[in-house]
Amino acid sequence: MNIYITKEEHEFLLKHRNRSAEYRGKNQEMVVGSHLYGTNTEDSDKDVIYFYNSDIFYSMSTCHLPKKEQFIYDDKENNQQILWMTEYQFWKNLASGDSTINSDYVLFSGNLPEYQALNMCCTQKVIKAYLGFAKRDLKQWNRYNKLFHAIRGLYIAESLLMRKLPSKEIIKDHHRRYLRKTLKGELESLKNFYLNIYDQLKKDFIDQVNNGDLKLYFVPYISDQEHDPYLSLARKLYNANNKIEWKYDN
Repeated sequence: MNIYITKEEHEFLLKHRNRSAEYRGKNQEMVVGSHLYGTNTEDSDKDVIYFYNSDIFYSMSTCHLPKKEQFIYDDKENNQQILWMTEYQFWKNLASGDSTINSDYVLFSGNLPEYQALNMCCTQKVIKAYLGFAKRDLKQWNRYNKLFHAIRGLYIAESLLMRKLPSKEIIKDHHRRYLRKTLKGELESLKNFYLNIYDQLKKDFIDQVNNGDLKLYFVPYISDQEHDPYLSLARKLYNANNKIEWKYDN
């Protein structure tokens, strides 16, 4: 769930924007959504991630709250949506799979090496998120663009299960096919085709989980220097969080 905010609240956050933490890389902005995939049209709004400094809420004692939702400002004047979050929220939502926007940016922005992007996203949490959102969108397939969202999510999940970086060009091809089917009134047959794809990918996902081939969370490279207590403690934390004590029923 995202929280919509007013222009006044947006302008307040602008005063506390954490530009140094935004992972722009070669790009000027952290663009997500259709403008990131290259499937945008003239009418598409632009989705952009902004970071704000988390310390603005410390005096209000919000750190105990279980939900750290993202704020959204609907900038109608510039036809864009600003997604406000902290740097901590970005990485936490990426790791937990609470949102695929974060993993989309990692996979498609081109700001990270391929091996690093795959290490961050070839996890149970991230792949399960893509499959889960695709299943939801398949159920709502006749609503605006829901079927294409499902198709895109299934393609990304399939790529990650194969340890391959998904391609913008293939997503564009899927989008063109979706538009052709839309014009011909053949969306229901397309939906049934991708329902079968979902079932196959879910089985592959469960098999990989049960075989121990997918970690829960991504683990960054940590130098093997046991004499360094900082590194050894970090390694133990990552290993503890990736300990899996259950399996799916086949």
